[in-house]
Amino acid sequence: MARTKKSERTRKMIIEKSAPLFNRNGFHGTSMSDILQATGLTKGGVYGNFSGKEELALEAFEWNKEKLFDALHERVSKKRETLEKLRTFFKAHGIVILEFPGGCPVLNAAIDSDSNFPELKKRVQEAMQVWTSYLERVIRIGIQKGEVRPEVDADRIARNLVAMLEGAVFMGRLLEQPEAYKEMVEHILRAIDFELLPFDA
Repeated sequence: MARTKKSERTRKMIIEKSAPLFNRNGFHGTSMSDILQATGLTKGGVYGNFSGKEELALEAFEWNKEKLFDALHERVSKKRETLEKLRTFFKAHGIVILEFPGGCPVLNAAIDSDSNFPELKKRVQEAMQVWTSYLERVIRIGIQKGEVRPEVDADRIARNLVAMLEGAVFMGRLLEQPEAYKEMVEHILRAIDFELLPFDA
C-alpha cells in the first residue's frame, strides 16, 4: 500500500524523534510512553506507521547509522592521500559521535542486539561490514597508488582497525573516561603508520 506524502513525513518525524531515545536508552530501556512524549503522537499515530516497537527501533538504527556514516564520509572524502583518509576517519569518529545522545550508535546497537533481537544484530553486522569494506577499499587503492606497502593484507588491517575503534569506544564508555578513548585512537593512528607506511616514507 502506497504511503501519502503526509504519512511519509509523519513516519520520518517518528524515526528522527525516536532515534536518540533508542541510542541513549536501548531497545528495552525505551518505552512507548517515551516515544509518544517525544513525537507528540498517540499510540495509534505511531502504530499506524509502524508494526511495532521492533520495526521502529530498526528504522531508528538505520537513521542513526546513515547519519554517522555520512558525516564520516564527508570528512574523509575531502582528503587525497590514503593515510590521511584513514587518520581522518578515526580522528573524526570521536568528534562525530558527540552529536549522538548516548554515543556511537553502532556500538550501542551491538550491545543492545542480544538473542532477543536477532534482526538488530544482523543490521549491526552489516554496518560493521560496510565500515570494514570501505576501509579495505581505501587501503587497496593506497597500495595501487604506492602510498601503502604492497604486501599489506588490506582485509586483515581493515578488520583490526574497526575492532580497535569499537574497543576504544567501549572502554571510554565503560570507564566513563573520555581520555581512555582518546588514548586508544592515538594508538590506532600509530598502528596505521606502522602497518601501512612504506619503509622509505
